[in-house]
Amino acid sequence: MEFPVTDKRNCTAIKPVGCLCDFTGSSDIPVINNSRPLFSWGVDGSGRDAFQVACRIIVAQEPNDNSEVWDSGRISRTINHLKYNGQDFSPESVYFWKVKLWDNSGAGSKYSPWRMFRTGSFKPGDNLKISQSMVLQNRIYPKIMQKTSDDIYFIDFGKDAFSGLELMLSAELHDEVELRLGEELAPDGTIYEPESKSQACGRRFRKIILELEPGNKIYKIDIPKPYMGDGYQTGYYNNREDKCIFCPDHTGELMPFRYLEIRGYENELKNTDVAQLAANYPFDDSAAYFHCSEPGLNDVWDFCKYTIKATTPFAVYIDGDRERLPYAGDTYINQLSHYCCDKEYSITRNTLDYFFEVGADWPFEAVMSIILIARSDYYYTGDISFCEKYYEKLKEMLFNELARNDGLLVTGEISGDHPVLNKIKSRLSYFRDLIDWPKIFRDNYDAGQVNTIANCFYYRALNAFAEIAFDLGCHNDYREYKQRANILKNAVRKTLFNPESGLFIDSEGSINSSIQANYHAVAAGLAKDCKLNNIVKLLKSKGMQCGLWGAQFLLEALFQSGAEDFAIKLMTSEGPRSWLNMLKQGATMTMECWSNELQPEQDWNHAWSTSPLNIIARFLMGIRPLAPGFRKILIQPQSGFVKNASLKLPTVSGEIYAGFKQNSSNYELKIKIPGNCSATVILPEKHRNKRCTELTINSRKKSFFTSDGYITIDNLCPGSYHIILHLESENVKVMGCL
Repeated sequence: MEFPVTDKRNCTAIKPVGCLCDFTGSSDIPVINNSRPLFSWGVDGSGRDAFQVACRIIVAQEPNDNSEVWDSGRISRTINHLKYNGQDFSPESVYFWKVKLWDNSGAGSKYSPWRMFRTGSFKPGDNLKISQSMVLQNRIYPKIMQKTSDDIYFIDFGKDAFSGLELMLSAELHDEVELRLGEELAPDGTIYEPESKSQACGRRFRKIILELEPGNKIYKIDIPKPYMGDGYQTGYYNNREDKCIFCPDHTGELMPFRYLEIRGYENELKNTDVAQLAANYPFDDSAAYFHCSEPGLNDVWDFCKYTIKATTPFAVYIDGDRERLPYAGDTYINQLSHYCCDKEYSITRNTLDYFFEVGADWPFEAVMSIILIARSDYYYTGDISFCEKYYEKLKEMLFNELARNDGLLVTGEISGDHPVLNKIKSRLSYFRDLIDWPKIFRDNYDAGQVNTIANCFYYRALNAFAEIAFDLGCHNDYREYKQRANILKNAVRKTLFNPESGLFIDSEGSINSSIQANYHAVAAGLAKDCKLNNIVKLLKSKGMQCGLWGAQFLLEALFQSGAEDFAIKLMTSEGPRSWLNMLKQGATMTMECWSNELQPEQDWNHAWSTSPLNIIARFLMGIRPLAPGFRKILIQPQSGFVKNASLKLPTVSGEIYAGFKQNSSNYELKIKIPGNCSATVILPEKHRNKRCTELTINSRKKSFFTSDGYITIDNLCPGSYHIILHLESENVKVMGCL
């Protein structure tokens, strides 16, 4: 990745870029169901003056100033978003908007190009329907089309996708053909047909009889909806229930499939006669970019990125096609991965609306994840209004009533007429601990009433809620929940940590230390100040002894404990529990489990299995927000054995670039920071057993000092930087300076 470095000669005035209406990202014409939307934009520019100090927004009925609806006037404002404050918009209408900025020097930018948006009905119950109206369908023509006998065609579209199907077929008389659609191939190369009503029905298959009329006609196939009792749906899921997410009205029923067989058709079939109508929410394929020296990691990134795109057509994050329901613990991973490959935030908000309106799912960890989702929404968008809207409901999801006097959360299972069930909406009639899924990946977790994992999520949720409370000015709540978090941390250390083994135990009174208890403790920050050697040894000895949900937190824990080499090995493994092995099995979207053998009841379209995508962006490349909206950026790459890598990361404030390469004498980092942002770069003093003896930034030698083995470069202003750590062997004496 090449870009010019910043110096006084190439500093530029700022200009608005990446304009969004209500955080709907990649749609050319976003549709909003809100009479007072929020406008946001990124800032392009470099140098010390590339910070916004004021803005002005004009909204019009046509893309000209003569049809003005609202003019904000110049408003002193450093934050790159502003809520509409004119007369309420009319429903089902078209509007245009543009924005102008002023920078630190007082210079004003040109206006951004006009951006169009449409309004919906403004009826609260139409929110999801309005979002789904933006779903696109693209015609995908066969990658492979073979005539396997006189009247059978086999077709491979190349990738699994939530799709409809369109065919152009001809017949002399009334006739019929059999269509077979599926996600998976059987060992003999035909489309895999699961046994009716078996667990394997999670991998989608449909057999449809199509009646042909005389002549040459286009047929848009009516795909039946799977439901309980249908031979193509596992026994206890019913996609006709109101709580399930329905397909967009304009697409008709969607089914994930990659393969098609047409049986009983003797006429010639051209490639353009068959189209997979692949559906997805607007997605910018060019918004994010990653490439590195490890081919397997590139394949895993592309695999996960496609999964995020392909699982969006419901405009909420669903837990695979078998269930078509949002689950909060899964949404948290789905959200982080989506934010790392596209500038799209409205699906997360739609999903949160679902949890608050319909109800959350049953695991304690999942309900507390809703607070983490809300906090991530705030930090990635920079807009706290969504947290403010649901503030009291978020507070209820902390399960404070279940905390003991020592601060520890008592979970186990609660059901019936329990006060918590009466207060917190649940789609089922109980709450209990999840631990991990499926059960075979729980590493013999010894569950009790006071479980380490539930308390790890409680600790994360308390801290996340405290941050939200502070920024909303609710300082009493902030003090209370920070105090609760500190008390809890001490109680976990006292009750759930074994100082003799150096490991966290599974539950109060247990003698078992599972991998789950330990990676969750590290990922939650509860292992700080602990000696991590024994925990790291345990994690390495167990490897991927967890499900795909747990893999997110295992990888986080490995990076946080300095074991990035092992984390990267897990992400690039070709073993039976790996993402590359999913590709070998024929999947093009990430699976619900590592393989069919390990879990027959799984489907092949689960976006919460994409943890490597957000781990690559947030840890390997080390880009995370230190302040809401990426106003302050952390860049702390943990390169491990990867020789070189580059990333383009879309954010609400603009694109962030980072690229590193390392050899025996230098560690080089190139970064680009968008306007209106500052960055902190943290690099280890040692790289592959060599120490930094000299630091240069944009070819200028800089003094540096180390703290706990790290070099910190603070307050980098917008622009491009080329940072080089010059490395020498350990026997060279290094003089750090302030």
